[in-house]
Amino acid sequence: MTISQFKGRTHIAVIGLAVVYLGSCGLPTKSSIVVEKSIQLSASMTTISPPVAKASESITVTGTNLSSNGAYMARFTLADGSIKDVPVSVIDSTKASFLMPEGLGLGEKSVEMVKGTRTITTFSVVADEASNTLSIFTGDASKICSTDSYIDKTGEKKTGTKDCATGTVADCATDGALGCKTNASFPAASAALAVAGNIKSGVTIAGIAGTLTATAPNAWDVRVGTVVNGVTGKLKVNCRNRVRAAVYNYDGAVGSIPSTGVATVSTNYDYWDTIDDYNNAVSGLPTDVVTGYAGWTTNNDCGGVDTAIATAGEAATDNVWKDVTTTNGTTASNCAATAANCTMKDKITGLEWSKIQSTSQTWSVAIDTCDALSFNGQTDWRIPTQKELMESYAHGVRSAASANWITEAQIAANYFLSGSSFSSNADNAWLVFLAYGSTNFNLKTNPYQVVCVR
Repeated sequence: MTISQFKGRTHIAVIGLAVVYLGSCGLPTKSSIVVEKSIQLSASMTTISPPVAKASESITVTGTNLSSNGAYMARFTLADGSIKDVPVSVIDSTKASFLMPEGLGLGEKSVEMVKGTRTITTFSVVADEASNTLSIFTGDASKICSTDSYIDKTGEKKTGTKDCATGTVADCATDGALGCKTNASFPAASAALAVAGNIKSGVTIAGIAGTLTATAPNAWDVRVGTVVNGVTGKLKVNCRNRVRAAVYNYDGAVGSIPSTGVATVSTNYDYWDTIDDYNNAVSGLPTDVVTGYAGWTTNNDCGGVDTAIATAGEAATDNVWKDVTTTNGTTASNCAATAANCTMKDKITGLEWSKIQSTSQTWSVAIDTCDALSFNGQTDWRIPTQKELMESYAHGVRSAASANWITEAQIAANYFLSGSSFSSNADNAWLVFLAYGSTNFNLKTNPYQVVCVR
């Protein structure tokens, strides 16, 4: 409020929350008095939950006009008669919380919500203890069977008075049953866990409608042939060799299988007809798959590559390899458009594979090369292990070969270095020949081809 002394008549003008005295005429005197007063809305606290809690468990208070610098306290009288003030943390203007203190004992307790010397309100809360194994019940004992014990609101152990021995109240035998007695197979629901976010959407428990919805997984995170949350899996875990009848195809009796090359004009392909992915130098993987064997399906056929800039995600096809080239690490592209960053991803392992970084490096130099590599907008590259290189062969890496990535000629030219040492002589490192899937070891000082993964 602002007060000013004027000669002549005195007027009062009200503007917002300020009251100002003004003179209608004349000049102000030499002296004036200014008094200002701010108005602060009072805080209120209206509800408290949960009504039962153990020491260190959180209690939520709701109200209005709660201030973050309000310095509120929850005041308890402990079991030994001492007073315990617990700080209250303000979450927002309508919600705050505090932790139940130790030393309250069992039973109903009064909690006084205070700010300084002013009491805002008083609530009742039932204190539980970690050592307590009985349920706390604050209602009428006639609701509890005479064979059951509980803790009442005073903290005393009591026994129910209801006669349940006549068989009128049967044990609960199904979820959601009413008018039955809880038991070890169908216990009472936990009030602390019975919240909407923990209950499946469309299901109601203890009057609480669930809101939990499951997130659909990536199809390549689900085993092929398995359905999870409506998603049919594509992850292949048993990759097998293909057939090229022109190289080997025998349809005679098993006991007479020849060791020499046989080409039978037939489309009946057996597991003994399979060959390696080098495909006798013919481009691409062998074209035929084994037929006529239970459990041997296209789910065992690994290879193929997605080269288009995908908009439907990895689940769009059954191809194992995916072009994940980018222009700058974030903007999707492909090998044809951005050859310098050409990168392929194995959908089964999730590993991304760089272009060949060298056709001739020793083991230690190759490790340094991959560790320092900045490629396709990423810097967390490393040299692959022996098994990772072997897995890439099993997953049909030759089917992803291209002029902008790793060529078929490079795959067939020489071994690729792994980061794995030969256990019988650590002067040697393991090598993998990606054309045939063969693995060998040699001195780490000998140079081989290098590719990096992340």
